[in-house]
Amino acid sequence: MRRPAGSAATILVVDDDTGMARTLEEFLSREGYAVEVALSAAEALALFERNPDVALALIDLIMPVTDGLGLMEQLHGTNPDLPIVIMTGYGTIETAV
Repeated sequence: MRRPAGSAATILVVDDDTGMARTLEEFLSREGYAVEVALSAAEALALFERNPDVALALIDLIMPVTDGLGLMEQLHGTNPDLPIVIMTGYGTIETAV
């Protein structure tokens, strides 16, 4: 994806843990990225609809209502080329594979 010179890539951070989401936002912002934060899958889908030029999505695996894998499927339904990283502190080998 090409961007005008000087424009930052946008990263979508999705995590129901507000502290983790804000920590990632702060770190990525300091690294020069534009960051959108969503605290739920529904909020992430609304943000993505408003800004489909997201360059990367960082998504928590364990969230209420729609988990990270479900959200990944929905986002890839709109943009199959969107790079997505699933994050978790509760992973299993089965989930990783």
